Amino acid sequence: ETVAAVSGTILQSIFVQNATDVTFPQNASTPSTTIVSAAITPTATNSKIVIYWSYRGEMNGGSYPAVSLALSRTISGSATGLQYMYYLGYQGNDSGHRMLHHPGFYQDTPNTTSEITYYLYGGNNTGSSFSGTYGGHANGNNNKSEILIMEIGV
Repeated sequence: ETVAAVSGTILQSIFVQNATDVTFPQNASTPSTTIVSAAITPTATNSKIVIYWSYRGEMNGGSYPAVSLALSRTISGSATGLQYMYYLGYQGNDSGHRMLHHPGFYQDTPNTTSEITYYLYGGNNTGSSFSGTYGGHANGNNNKSEILIMEIGV
C-alpha cells in the first residue's frame, strides 16, 4: 500500500557535523573552501529542500578582516551558487582575534530526483584591499560546523 505524503511533511532528513579545522586561503575573492557538506536524494521532483547550517569559526590578522560564506548545490556535476554572505565578523581595521557563529537557512526547489550535494563554503574577506596575513578558518578550538537538509513534501 502506498501512502501519499501530506503537504508540508518532512520526508527525510540528513544531518552532518564537521569538527575538522579548515583554514581559508589568503586573498580569495569568493568563498571556495568546503566547511561542511551533505547529500540528499529527493523522492519527488516537486519536493522542497530546506537547508539549515551553522558555521562556527574564527578570524584574525590582515587589514579590515572578515569572513565570507556561500551555500552551493551540485546536481549531476553541475554546481549552482544559492546564497552568499559577505563581511561576517567585520569590525573595521581591527585585526584582533574573533570567534564567529553564523547560522542560516535556505529553501530550495531543485525539481529533481537525482542526488543533490549541498556545500557550505568559506573564505577570507576584507573591507578594503587584501593586505597582511588573514587567519580565517572553520571548526577550530573544538567547534563544529553543521548542516541539516530536509526534504519537504508538497
